[in-house]
Amino acid sequence: MQLFSGVITGRSRWVKWQRSVRDWAPEPTGCPCSGPARAARPALEEVPDPSYYDILKVSPSATQSQIKSAYYKQSFIYHPDKNAGSEEAKQMFAEISEAYTVLGNITLRRKYDRGILKLPRTAHQTVS
Repeated sequence: MQLFSGVITGRSRWVKWQRSVRDWAPEPTGCPCSGPARAARPALEEVPDPSYYDILKVSPSATQSQIKSAYYKQSFIYHPDKNAGSEEAKQMFAEISEAYTVLGNITLRRKYDRGILKLPRTAHQTVS
């Protein structure tokens, strides 16, 4: 015996509504956002910022000690004193330090994982 036979879930209602609107709504004509003009426009590509986990090369389930050892390894490789005059190494070292500042602190890491923490990513800006 099925208790909920014929009950439509919220997701299926949403999908049915989207399909009906898509089938009903005609493509606008004469609008600069449709037709060949739209096809001729180049697509904007956003390059997402790498996550702090990617910068330190650890998984999101890494322990604090794994994050600390990854920070020491990466900072040793990209340290500005070891790579004198290299702007790329200087920028990577700044990114690694920023990532460890967040992931090394348990409170900040929890906020970062939840998406609550929004720090300005100054390390990704070009140095002028």
